[in-house]
Amino acid sequence: MTDLLVRPETFRNRIENFGYEYLSFETRKLAQGRRYEAETGGNELAIVVLGGVCSVQSSRGEWRRIGGRKSVFEGLPYTLYLSLKTSFTVMADSDCDLAFCYSRAEEEHPARLGDA
Repeated sequence: MTDLLVRPETFRNRIENFGYEYLSFETRKLAQGRRYEAETGGNELAIVVLGGVCSVQSSRGEWRRIGGRKSVFEGLPYTLYLSLKTSFTVMADSDCDLAFCYSRAEEEHPARLGDA
């Protein structure tokens, strides 16, 4: 572990110490049948399906049965881009492992699904 650029003990400090003023990241595990609702606000969002299958309804469109791999070690991920000012609901069609990658934004762009 001596070769690490960011040592584990650094994570005990606040995220601002990394200099990420415009980015935020969170992961969520959803059991089959569960849902997560949120809004992007002044951020754009990439929802990365790390494992499992989910569907997304939003104020910008609807996407059914996104994903399919069992884990991050089994193929490429699916990623859904949502622009700022978008309300959305993610519904787990199977147990899901999801990453939510936010970035502050000023311009609106069309929602888009990038698949494996």
